[in-house]
Amino acid sequence: MDGSEDVADANQVTLDTLLIKEGLQFRYTYDFGDSWYHTIKVEKLTTISDQQLPFCLEGEQNCPPEDCGGIPGFYNLLGILKDKTHPAFQDTYTWVGRYNPKKFDIKKVNSELPNFKKYMKHWKK
Repeated sequence: MDGSEDVADANQVTLDTLLIKEGLQFRYTYDFGDSWYHTIKVEKLTTISDQQLPFCLEGEQNCPPEDCGGIPGFYNLLGILKDKTHPAFQDTYTWVGRYNPKKFDIKKVNSELPNFKKYMKHWKK
């Protein structure tokens, strides 16, 4: 950030309150320990059954497994999964299973997004 951007505290502002204006774009940090940075852009607002819902238009790749250690840990995990002879392969495979980093399931994402506000209330506690 260059200092000219507004910053909101997640204890006071939840993501669903930012999804209010077409064209609005913001950055979101998920998991400060692992430092996952996301850019979210509100492409269009529409009403479905008198209710606005977040809806994903497109995406790329699979989400990394929780608590994998940020970007360096994620790349380390991918390296381990590619090498069945790696000493940590079995433990890592037991943890993440048949993880496919290239898979993006837009149907799954959009089936979970209507629960967004419910999740935000849970995370805020």
